[in-house]
Amino acid sequence: VSSHDMRQKLGEMYRSAGMQQKAEQVLIKVAEMDKKRFGETEMVYAEDLTRLSRLYVDMTLYDKALPLFANALEITKVKVGENSILYASTLNSSASVKYQLGNYTDAEVDFLKSIEIYKAKNEITLSYSNVLNGLATLYTRTIRLEEAEKLFLASLEVVKSLKGESSYDYGFVLGNLAYLYNDLGRYSEADDSYKKALAIMKPYGTNTLEYGHLIYGIGVNFTDIDIIVTGK
Repeated sequence: VSSHDMRQKLGEMYRSAGMQQKAEQVLIKVAEMDKKRFGETEMVYAEDLTRLSRLYVDMTLYDKALPLFANALEITKVKVGENSILYASTLNSSASVKYQLGNYTDAEVDFLKSIEIYKAKNEITLSYSNVLNGLATLYTRTIRLEEAEKLFLASLEVVKSLKGESSYDYGFVLGNLAYLYNDLGRYSEADDSYKKALAIMKPYGTNTLEYGHLIYGIGVNFTDIDIIVTGK
């Protein structure tokens, strides 16, 4: 194993362990090495940029992540093509960052382009489900709730067909759908979806951020029902 490969694996190990500053140092070094060796227009460098970008997303440093994703997209477009699954995957990551930064218009364009590529390639994968879920979340935020519901349901169908209804991914998307039902005032459906999502997610750990969000969401749902019933 080369020193380069060892550094790359070390960077990913640090990232997985939550040692983000150390991961950043190592991944920057790997990118610098590849840039010097292969140049800044090769896919190996684009992959380095994507890894570093995803670390910055973990760190919520979205302003740092976005230009790196943009650079990786340009390289991928030239080397692999803008209709490739790799391009679609990176485009989805870029869209998610734009969403976090509040740039909803550009995020929607990227999500839609990514979905178009997956559909054209007939790639009905978890990655495709993630794009559907991402766009649905954006539509929820921008009060396009009926469109959001269709996308969440489509995402659920993909996850169900690939991993089943007891998978973490299914519970995650179902939780997002529950939030949407609450926003739509469909409190009974929201309650049912929250409870199902909690039951699915519980075996995977109750100390996760996602599980905490579900607990909070079901509380909000009960509060909204109480307000309607009591008028207070």
